[in-house]
Amino acid sequence: MKDEDPKARAGRSCRFYFWAVVLACFVVHTANFRELGLADTYPATLLPAAILRGEGFTFDGFAKVFDEPAPGGFVTLWKQLQWTHVITLVNGRLRSSYPIGASLLALPVYALPTALGLLRHFDDYRIAGKVAASLLVAFSSGFVFLSLLRFTERRSALALTAVYAFGTTTWVVASQSLWQHGPALFCLSLAVWEALRVEERGDRWDAALASFAAAFAVVCRPQDALGALAIGLFALYRRPRLWPFLVVPAAVVSSGLVLYNVSVFGSLMGGYGAIYTSPAHAWRHLDVHSVFTYPLVAGLAGLLVSPSRGLFVYSPVCIAGFAALFIAAASRQFPLARAFVVWVVGTLYVLSKNQIWWGGTSFGPRYLTELALPLVLSLGMLWPRIARHAALRRSIWAAALFGIAVEAVGAFTWECGWHLFPAWLDYRPDRLWDYRDPEIVRCAKLLAEKGPRRPEFGPFAR
Repeated sequence: MKDEDPKARAGRSCRFYFWAVVLACFVVHTANFRELGLADTYPATLLPAAILRGEGFTFDGFAKVFDEPAPGGFVTLWKQLQWTHVITLVNGRLRSSYPIGASLLALPVYALPTALGLLRHFDDYRIAGKVAASLLVAFSSGFVFLSLLRFTERRSALALTAVYAFGTTTWVVASQSLWQHGPALFCLSLAVWEALRVEERGDRWDAALASFAAAFAVVCRPQDALGALAIGLFALYRRPRLWPFLVVPAAVVSSGLVLYNVSVFGSLMGGYGAIYTSPAHAWRHLDVHSVFTYPLVAGLAGLLVSPSRGLFVYSPVCIAGFAALFIAAASRQFPLARAFVVWVVGTLYVLSKNQIWWGGTSFGPRYLTELALPLVLSLGMLWPRIARHAALRRSIWAAALFGIAVEAVGAFTWECGWHLFPAWLDYRPDRLWDYRDPEIVRCAKLLAEKGPRRPEFGPFAR
């Protein structure tokens, strides 16, 4: 009997671990049987069903749903929409003020329950949204694992994938509700993996998929344009002859986004302006341009080290990720790291200038969620060197385990009330610097005293 081709055997093994990673991440991310129920996620949570029912990109058919109590039961959904303008009236039609990319990627999850008429009440939509978010993030973790295999051996790749999936806000933010972050991470992680394949074998279809995925990340979350551009430029630098396949798909997707924004909202920026004029934000007197006027150093300090939002506080392993990023970028061995520097530094600059740099109501540094991808991959680039130094390796794993514990606290306790008491965070952002009462400690105390919050869905629901 002829021996099996080693490449075929390795490929089958790689596929097995990919699917094992996806399944494990999906199980963990859905284990709390809860969805965040925040107003910012309402548009993406509802819109897939409207599209599948032939109602287009509008919410005109949700009148009965909007009369239901919002999560928490204090007001109706319609009252929350009037307060936040995340769904607003545009030329007589109810439209999402946020981009529609997340809703488009969630369509496969919504297809069967919509066809069977299972989506009747808002909680039904929330379940579908949670499943879609968790599934997209789980696949993102699978693509991160495949990318890490380009730099390190399988065991380390699996461990670093766990850091990405469970030790950052990838878990407590992106996978818990249909924000923009989870779908964007799906696109960006796919784009990185395909860009590495382009570098390795120069296939035109890999190039086209990398281009499409990177551009669609922007359709999900425009703030990820720098990351998408960095990935695209890396692929173009490594395989310049493939430029038609690296440019045309991105150009088509970008044109579609521009056409939608201009035709619906009359603005390249889409519907973001409505959010700043809502009662929730109008008192700030901001718009899509003036919002980026915060002092750079103060914003950067808040994003990185504030006790209730700092990236290095919630995910201290990212300190090692930053060091690895710049060390790898200084080496000619890792041209992808140089693209990541553009992504990370540019994103930090833009978000540090944001007047609402803390990202409103969330657990941890929500705005920096997508940076988990380049920072963990940068660690992977240097991991063969790091692994030779026991003290350094153990320190990084200790930081990773702390971050995983913090994310688990958030996943099973948030909202723990910190952002509301003793004063609503958006009115008192100085609380983000209160070392005596940080969010992590408050939520951890609640977990110790009362245990995890009761599930909202499933057999153990309240």
